[in-house]
Amino acid sequence: MSLERPAPRQRGVTLVEALVALVIVSIGVLALSALQIVSKRNTLDAAMHSDAASLAHNLLERMRGNASIDALKGYLNAAVLGLGDGQMAGGAVCAPDNPCSPQQLASQDLREWEALLDGQQERIGALADGTATGGLDDGRACLQGPNGGVSGLYTLTIAWRGSVPLPDDPTAPDCGRGLGLYGDGEALRRVLQLQTFIAAR
Repeated sequence: MSLERPAPRQRGVTLVEALVALVIVSIGVLALSALQIVSKRNTLDAAMHSDAASLAHNLLERMRGNASIDALKGYLNAAVLGLGDGQMAGGAVCAPDNPCSPQQLASQDLREWEALLDGQQERIGALADGTATGGLDDGRACLQGPNGGVSGLYTLTIAWRGSVPLPDDPTAPDCGRGLGLYGDGEALRRVLQLQTFIAAR
């Protein structure tokens, strides 16, 4: 009688096990990719919000530094800025050898500020068709204050296009609303509003 030795147990990974592991790793990679996309969109939204706050402070400080009644009237006459319409183009350029009146300085401030809002001053890396690469996406700014440019509360509202849809907030300021720029139901519209007291001189 001969005794046969049992065959050794085979060791290693079967094809089914390898496929299951591949599926699990693929799901993990896809989840990480989706997380990266959401993270980039949120980072972009945060950067735009920071830019809007910086722009708002910039204009309000310009107004505070040029706060004659005539200048404040000039700022308020613009009322709405942005969207690259160039409504503030042209006009006198203030310089040490070419001083401007307070009204002319207000016009120059608005021209320069609208260029910042629209990204017209950031030409490095501009697209081949001449589109500026800086500023806020579909930026729009609305300025309100007391009639006559007198001392009082001035409110600057800035609207821009975000990258992640949010539910529309009917109580939000109306600046930029109804222009067809911010998606269905204005879901991509972002708004920043600052209010400050300016004493006319």
